[in-house]
Amino acid sequence: MIEPMKSDDAELADLLGPVKIALSRSADGQAFSGEVRLDDRLDRRGDRIHAGVLTAILIRAMEQAANETADVPVEMVSVTCDHITAARVGEVLTLSVRVDRRTRKILFMAVDGHLSGRGDAALRATAVFRVAG
Repeated sequence: MIEPMKSDDAELADLLGPVKIALSRSADGQAFSGEVRLDDRLDRRGDRIHAGVLTAILIRAMEQAANETADVPVEMVSVTCDHITAARVGEVLTLSVRVDRRTRKILFMAVDGHLSGRGDAALRATAVFRVAG
C-alpha cells in the first residue's frame, strides 16, 4: 500500500500565499512587466531563494498575463523553466512577460526574469495556455 506523502508543501503555500503580481501592460497589449522583491519569508534556509519558489512566481506572472490577454479563463498545458543563476534574499526580480503567439484557442507565453542590476536574464520560462470556451 502506498502511504500519502508527507511534505512541507503547506508551509510553502503559507509563505507564498495567493501570489498576485502587479503587472503593467504595454500599449500594444502583447507585453507585461512587473517586479517582485525576494524577501526572507520566501525561503528560510539561507540567503538563496529556492528554485521552486522562483518557478511559481514566473508561472503566476504568465497566468495573470494570459488571463488578461484572453479575457476568459485559461488553463496551462505545458511549461518549461530555465534557472540560469541563483537568486538571493533582498534582490528584486523584474519580470518581462510577453505573448509570443496567439491562436483562437491557444496562447504561447514567455517570461524573462532579471535580478537587481545583474544584466542578463537569470530565469526564463515559456508556457502554453488553452483558452476556455
